[in-house]
Amino acid sequence: MKKLVMIFMLAGAITALCRIQVAMAEDLLTNAGFEKPAIDVGTESDAHPDDWEVFTGGTPLGIGLTSVSAHGDKQSVRFVEQDAANFFQGMYQDHSATPGKTYKFGVFAENDVVNPLKGSATGQLSIEWQDGNGGEIRRDWSSTWGASLSSTNWTKVEMTAVAPANAAKARFVIVEHGGDQPVAGGVFLVDDAAAVQLP
Repeated sequence: MKKLVMIFMLAGAITALCRIQVAMAEDLLTNAGFEKPAIDVGTESDAHPDDWEVFTGGTPLGIGLTSVSAHGDKQSVRFVEQDAANFFQGMYQDHSATPGKTYKFGVFAENDVVNPLKGSATGQLSIEWQDGNGGEIRRDWSSTWGASLSSTNWTKVEMTAVAPANAAKARFVIVEHGGDQPVAGGVFLVDDAAAVQLP
């Protein structure tokens, strides 16, 4: 009986240690809380968050900062739905990657309380693995969020993926897809992104 208790205690200690190691893992992202550049309190801006690259599939870019609502500190990023079927837009950061290592990527997401997503538009995370020449090896995806996402509580969205052989870089992407029937003006917010290499 004593041996069994000791085994359970040891297993519990190992589990706790693993959780502490994950919690202490270095965030690979910079400006992950989207506090730079700072904008006026209670406003929205077309400014893009520092240290993040933005992209669009040809429609006007609908990504900017807001200080009207935030999960952690003062600001978050707003994605504005476009009136164009199958539009896409997003932002990303790159970081070196080690083949065989597991990476966790996550954000907090919330629908805008005044103009939430409507129609078919969704948000999603991805990790794009690239080789030393910048060629894409593989792309891993999180679950999606859309019109049913809460507008009163922030929802944590996370994914994990193992870097494939020959991976030299991980591209951490937050993207919006329009789908077949997007409705212009719907907004979701993201805040407090984090990307870590797990032990």
